[in-house]
Amino acid sequence: MEFRDLVRTLKRFRLLAAGVFAGVMLLGLAAAFLPADKYRASSTLLVEPSGDDVDFSDVEAVRFLLPALAERVDTSAFHARVEQAVPAEYRDEDVTLAASIEQGTGLVRLTAEGLDPRGVEVWANTAARTLIDQRVSQRIEISVLDPADLPTSPSSPRKVPILLGSALLGLILAVFAAFAGTRLRQRM
Repeated sequence: MEFRDLVRTLKRFRLLAAGVFAGVMLLGLAAAFLPADKYRASSTLLVEPSGDDVDFSDVEAVRFLLPALAERVDTSAFHARVEQAVPAEYRDEDVTLAASIEQGTGLVRLTAEGLDPRGVEVWANTAARTLIDQRVSQRIEISVLDPADLPTSPSSPRKVPILLGSALLGLILAVFAAFAGTRLRQRM
């Protein structure tokens, strides 16, 4: 099929193509603007061997305990402990906590995500303090490398990528709908 055939098909079925494009764009607009904005704040912790005499076994202890620290953050018991430590005005926030580790380093990133930007900042910093207060082992020391900052913009939904993706998908589906209309017309 040549380009002029494509143009001719799109001209013939322009209403169908425009309708499909508009439908996909409406779905994209709904996906971009209907969900509530969520905010994310992260606090970075440094996990290192404690004491002045650091040997290979202390370094291995850090490497061994890092995944356990990340898993601890994902538990409901840890979430409840952080909720008790958060100031009363932020306790009722619907906040999710997660942790990730930077492979090959002693860095743990605690992330809080929710609807209130100030609330997620408070939750992330409180979760960091709570994790530090829970002594996992005498062989490691945990400290806050970078406390969570107040998020200035929502982390989701990402409106621009959703709208661009919807426009691209709408164009593709509009062309396919025009081709389907041509095939259907030829059969009749």
